[in-house]
Amino acid sequence: MTRAAPILAALLLAPGCRSGEPEVSVGFSVHLEGWDLSSDQVVRDYLREIDALASLFEERGARLNLEGGTVVLRAAQIGDPTLGELARRGHAVTVHLDLGQGSGEEGYRQLVDTLLQFREALEDLGVHPSHASGLCSEVDWVSAAKEAGFETVAGATMWCARALAPELQPPELAGCEAPADCHWPWPEAPERRLHPWAMHEGADWSEPSPEGEVVMIPSATGLDC
Repeated sequence: MTRAAPILAALLLAPGCRSGEPEVSVGFSVHLEGWDLSSDQVVRDYLREIDALASLFEERGARLNLEGGTVVLRAAQIGDPTLGELARRGHAVTVHLDLGQGSGEEGYRQLVDTLLQFREALEDLGVHPSHASGLCSEVDWVSAAKEAGFETVAGATMWCARALAPELQPPELAGCEAPADCHWPWPEAPERRLHPWAMHEGADWSEPSPEGEVVMIPSATGLDC
């Protein structure tokens, strides 16, 4: 199987290879969502659109982090090989849930089970996913990612702070009643969104932990397509 090592969806400062000056590396994550995939033919058409986008980036020497939602499950159902082929061409084919709700032990188990369902679907397509996004709610989504075998997560928004211990939650969170109310990158400070960090658990995920086994890849911004 192809291991889908995720492209960092963040701005990373690295030493320049030629000039000696710092250079900016940009990773592009694409959320594969927004289509009505009830028809098998629509699924195949959508996968062709994804393949065309990936080819456009390949022509320019770049690869994408393709974060798949329902299309992952539907591709596995109809046995379409496109996502597996994209992974073999060097793109990261990963998971995007965008759930946003859930609480207590039941919500936690539902998140783990959903992640495992997506993992199984991708493995059926020849992809071994290690990255996921769209996990946030008030449950311990960090531990859920770890239990389901994911090593990195991305897409941290203000809504993700609902899992934090009360003393770590930002005051602005009080006005958030649904994920759409707080869908901007968080932490907001630019310096916090330059470099990934390891997380211990949901209650303190915003603080780097040397013992953490799940890495947060912070997002810089989004592009409307």
